[in-house]
Parts: sequence; structure tokens; C-alpha cells
Amino acid sequence: MTEPPAETRSAPTDAAGDEGPLDPRLVLGEVAAALRWARFGGALAVPRDPNAPTPEPVLGSPPARKPAPRPAPKSAPKPALPAIAAHSVGPRDARVALIVAGVEGDTAGACWRGPDGALLAKMIGAMGLNTADVYAVTLVEQDNADTEPLSAQLRAVQPEAMLVFGEQAARWLLRTEARIDDLRGRWRKPAGVPTMVTYGPKTLLEMPLYKRSAWADLQEVMARLGLGKQPVRGR
Repeated sequence: MTEPPAETRSAPTDAAGDEGPLDPRLVLGEVAAALRWARFGGALAVPRDPNAPTPEPVLGSPPARKPAPRPAPKSAPKPALPAIAAHSVGPRDARVALIVAGVEGDTAGACWRGPDGALLAKMIGAMGLNTADVYAVTLVEQDNADTEPLSAQLRAVQPEAMLVFGEQAARWLLRTEARIDDLRGRWRKPAGVPTMVTYGPKTLLEMPLYKRSAWADLQEVMARLGLGKQPVRGR
């Protein structure tokens, strides 16, 4: 090992063996000499084999590792569709089909009954349609669906547009758990049929402030079909 320069050795003592007062210039000189020794090699200045492999650095942070690629997110599976009976009434050449959710025991034409049915008929009339010329489907959840599947009915009728009234009917048809506010107001195409979702008559009776939004949805369908004020019969 290379020894430090002579300047870094201990300061001289007096004849009695006691250290005398230190000369600041001598101290600074020793410090400077030690720094020069450390700067120009010191213990590291020992010759080394040029063919020896370069040692791995010890100090410092390890090299950054690349993050593992994240797997592509999987789309959430659609909720299982319960057994749904589709009770329908209306002509098979109707331009418009409407879908509502019923309760156990409902049959064809149940959508036109009671206060809800009266408001639904009024809404259809405001579009310039007759209830007798609309293909109306009441969806009912039941253990044994003994009706023709809705998809088969729509293929047979081939309506130009479909109106879905209410959150439950929309969830069953679109196989989703989304809320009505996220479903209404824009076109979709289940079973290949242009479809508009809007508030159901029961909701509109309980919260009339939604009627303006529902009317805007109906106007979208009217514009698509070119409907006016006068009732328009089947194709």
C-alpha cells in the first residue's frame, strides 16, 4: 500500500516529549497533502492487471428494471339473462316496436292497462301513432318462458325502430346493470333494430319532471321515421 507523503506525518514534539502549540500553516499543509494523496490514488493507486475483468460497481442504485407488461383488461361479462317471456300484441308489419317490463301474470296487451298503460298510449299518440299499429311486447320474468323468444319475434316483424320504456326492460334487453339515466337518449342496435331507451310511464307518473327528457327521446324516433302529427298506420 502506498504510504502518505511525509507531510501527513505527526507534528514534531518539543524536547520534553510534549506537543507544542500547532502552527496553523503546518496543519493546513498536512491537510492539503492528504487531499492530494487521496486525489491521485492513495490506496487505489496500486497497479492492477489490465486484463483483469472490471469489477461490478458496489455503490449506487441498482439498474432500474423494466416493469412487467400488464395483461390486457378483460371486458366484464354480461349478467346472465333470466328466463324472460315476451308477451306481444300488434301487427307483424308494424313500423315501431315498444318494449316494457311487466310483472308475473301479465299477458299480451298488459302494457296498455291501468294508469301506466293510459300514459303509454298517450305518449304513442303524441308521436302520431295508433296503439293498434304498434308491436307492443311485455317482458315478464318467469321460470318457464313459454313464448316465442323476443329475438325471433323481432326478426319476423323487422320494425324500423324500437322504443324501450323503463330501466328494467332496458336491462333485460341490453343485458346490462346500468341505470336508466346512462341508457336513455342515444341510439343502440340490439338484434339489429335501431333502439331508443326512455323513461317508463310509471316513473313519469311519479316524477313528472322527467317528461321533457322522455319527449325528447320520442322525438328522436319520430325524426328517424319521419312521423308527423297525423297517425301513421303500418307499413
